[in-house]
Amino acid sequence: MINVLQDRRHVEELVLLKESLTKIFEQFSHLTSRFQIGNAINRKKWAIFSMDEYLRFYKVAYDLKKSSFPKLVLLGPSVIDFEYYFTLRTLFNFHKVYFDQCSSLLYVDRRGAPENTQLGFDLANKLKLLYALLCLSPKTGRDIVITETNWPITQTAPYAPTSENDCVNLQDHASFLVRYYLLALASGVVNQVYWHQLIAPGYGLIDNRDNSLIKYPAYFAFKFMLSVLDGAEFIKMKRQQDTFRLSFVKQGQKIDVLWSLSSVTLASVIDSAGGKIMTRDGERLKQKDQPITLDGSPVFIIGDAQA
Repeated sequence: MINVLQDRRHVEELVLLKESLTKIFEQFSHLTSRFQIGNAINRKKWAIFSMDEYLRFYKVAYDLKKSSFPKLVLLGPSVIDFEYYFTLRTLFNFHKVYFDQCSSLLYVDRRGAPENTQLGFDLANKLKLLYALLCLSPKTGRDIVITETNWPITQTAPYAPTSENDCVNLQDHASFLVRYYLLALASGVVNQVYWHQLIAPGYGLIDNRDNSLIKYPAYFAFKFMLSVLDGAEFIKMKRQQDTFRLSFVKQGQKIDVLWSLSSVTLASVIDSAGGKIMTRDGERLKQKDQPITLDGSPVFIIGDAQA
């Protein structure tokens, strides 16, 4: 997917916008058919002052698609954070536009953990609310694509995008990443999630200060999660008080991912028939058929699906 960012000149000069978008679509449509039109549109510092301005901006791309690039998939409205009053304006209006997929920059970092609530909504319920809006709107498809999310890392100023009060340590940074992806997957309404971004010392997976590349714990957590769950089928999520358990099957194996918002000790969680317990970062735990202490760092339990 290619993200088409806006500037004020192109927001004001729609003829210029059409010329520029035509060049972009011509040059890059052989690489991908998916283009996000505009980004963080509810922040005036990014050049858009109202949702009507954005809808006029987006309509240029939509009209180009209809007239000259019918195979393109256009994403919008790209509202940042849990500010769905802006999303509402883009989904319910008289502008002749349509979003093939709904893009959202759904950050929850200022609330701490992804399970924390804002106005009574945790991450899962924020996603379900957005999906409900899509189901009611005639202006959009129902695929949700989270095009940006992350947590800022403590003691990385000036690279962290927020104040130090909102920053988290490296271990929480990694655990929150995994839990965000798992909760988004379990919601059943999210098509894709893009972490923002791979290389960025204040919030990414790799620190590139001092002319070197240092992989954060989140890099290894993300890599291991993908290696285990790529191709897996999600079965169910169960929450019991502060403890979460997501179940998957993959190639004859059952995979459970567990974490807890408080420290809890569970009795034996696997039997002796070939099961193994792996940490968030892919290290194998030695205990087997023994109690296990859960906290905010997810563990992966992998065993025979028939056992």
